[in-house]
Formats: sequence, C-alpha cells, structure tokens
Amino acid sequence: MKRKPTKAGPKPLSIAIGVAVVATGVYLAFDPDAKRPAGDAQSLLSWMIEKPRGPQNELVEDANRFDEFFTPVHVGPELQDMTLGADLLGAVVDGATLTFGPGVFRVDLSALLATPDRPAADLTVQGAGKDETLLLLSDLRANAAIERLTLRDCTIDTEGHDLFSYSHGCGTMTIADARVVGFDHEAEEAAVFHMPCGMLRVSDTEFLGGFGPAPGSGAIFSVLSGALMARFDRCTFRDTYFSSAKLRTSFTLHFQDCHFESSLDHPSETVAGFAGITLVGTSVEPRPPGRDQVEQRSIDELFPDWQTRAIH
Repeated sequence: MKRKPTKAGPKPLSIAIGVAVVATGVYLAFDPDAKRPAGDAQSLLSWMIEKPRGPQNELVEDANRFDEFFTPVHVGPELQDMTLGADLLGAVVDGATLTFGPGVFRVDLSALLATPDRPAADLTVQGAGKDETLLLLSDLRANAAIERLTLRDCTIDTEGHDLFSYSHGCGTMTIADARVVGFDHEAEEAAVFHMPCGMLRVSDTEFLGGFGPAPGSGAIFSVLSGALMARFDRCTFRDTYFSSAKLRTSFTLHFQDCHFESSLDHPSETVAGFAGITLVGTSVEPRPPGRDQVEQRSIDELFPDWQTRAIH
C-alpha cells in the first residue's frame, strides 16, 4: 500500500539537537534494577528484548564505544568478484571479504545468509567505490543472527525489496561509503532496514528514493521489537519516510551531521518526545509544496547501460 506523503511546510528546516536527554543511570528507567551486560552485541540486544529497557544514548552517541560492537573477531580470505553460486558457498568462511571491482554484479547473499548453519560472521562485501561498483543484492534474508556484516564502497540496488528483510535473530551491520536504492515498493512496511532487532553503524552513505517500483513509498526503518540501536554519520536521505512502523521509546537512533532532503515526512516532528532519537548537526528539508509525487528514476542515471553489463 503506497503511503500518502505528509504535506510539507514552505521552508526548509535545519535542526541541531545537542541537548543531553538522559543522564548516567537514567537510561535504565524502564527497569531501574537492571544492569546492562558487557560483551558482544547479541548479548546486549537479547538483554533489551528480555524486558522493556530505556534508550542507550550515552553508548550510541560515543562513536568510539559504539564501534567496539562492530570490530571484526575473525580474519578470513579475500575472494574476488564472487557471485556466490551454490558451488562457491563453501569458500565463504568467517572473516571472508568479497571484493568486487568496477562493474555490475548480481550477488545472492541471501543464499549464504540463509544456510542451514549460522551465517558467516565478520563477512565484508566491498566494491571499488559507489560510483564504480553496482551490486544487485535484492533483499538479504537470514535464518539466524547476522554478526558484523559490512557493506562498503558500492552502490546497492535492492531491486524493489527491502535491503534487510528477515525475522530470525538480530543483526549487527555496518554500511560505509555506499549508496542504497530500489527499496521503495508497494508493501505497507517497505523499508531499508526491516528486521526484528539490530545494531547499525552507517557512515557516508546515501539512501535515495525513486529508484524502486513504487516511488514515494520507501522508509528507512521498520523494526519489530524495541531493540534497535543505530548511529548514522554524514548520511543523506532523499525522498524517503523516516519509519514505516511504530517508533518505540526504547529505540536509540543517533544522526550526526546528516541531511534529510525532500523528506516525505518530518523527522524532527516524528521523533519529538522520543528521548533516544537525536539529530545533531542534522538538517531536514521537507518536500517542496506542490510536489506530491516522487519522480521515477532509473539506475541508468548512475550506471549507464547497467543491464547489459550485469555479471550473473
């Protein structure tokens, strides 16, 4: 079901919310006797799902501390230009890096992530730059928790699907120096991140609406539980909604020096009253009045003749 865009105001809005909204200890307001576990991301996310917790602002807003949850534990082989056919899945082990050069590649990561065993941990998918490498990923589904998956230096076309769409386990994911398109489609809760719970570290990445089959319907988040912690640095969001599902008071989302352009809703208004959602040095530009429809865009704008260049 296609969403109806919220009418935008006449002037661009720039906001910088830097006020500390929680003090030490208060982030456990939902459960004052609880103690946040030390250790890995999965333990922390499980703790948050166990019973209602407050937002974890002081953790997510500290970039160095938050980064520790995404630091690889395994070091594996570097694999060049793999399309992940069934005969190659065995080569992908913990810590593997799938490296793609300039060009267009169809990569079936879901075949890897949805294996009967747990998905490979510390898997990195890396291109030669977001203007050089186009990866056709469709939606990424998994049968278990995704541990420290990294996508970087590429443009990702989800081909009319959510980027992450799964219902088993929590995900810990990094996206850096990338561009994500194709996620706006007709489903009521279409979103880039459609998952039960997770931790996200995203930097220098563009999320551009208009490239999917239903322009004007795509959102960034659709998270089913209250266990969501995410930090976005220097990211751009264009022609998108902030969230297609109900926001929860336990979410911790920090946007640092980001830009919402031609926003289909008003993030600054949407997040009002949510202590765990902060926008610092972040500008919000509502969609101009009179422009109710998002223009259909083509991948050819970014990668001319991409269909003739796709490697299957």
